[in-house]
Amino acid sequence: MAITWDIKITVLDVAMKTASIVAVRTDDTNPDNAWTFSLSSALLDTIANKNAELDNIWNHWQAYLTRQAAIDDIVGTLESAAKINLEARE
Repeated sequence: MAITWDIKITVLDVAMKTASIVAVRTDDTNPDNAWTFSLSSALLDTIANKNAELDNIWNHWQAYLTRQAAIDDIVGTLESAAKINLEARE
């Protein structure tokens, strides 16, 4: 399984050291299900701020995973319960 992150950084203001960042995560097991996150104005003036923006992207990815797991739990439970319930009615 290969996971890739494609990063596009566009400098918005050289003097202010700001840029927009688009991060796209792709998993080759399901390439049609890429995850994209955008930062419209990231402050990149220090290493600490650069690392903070990377943490921001990572934290959004983790939040997405948590949300997807909760959705999968709800749907998975409903699918199995509906199957048992409806088949029992036959």
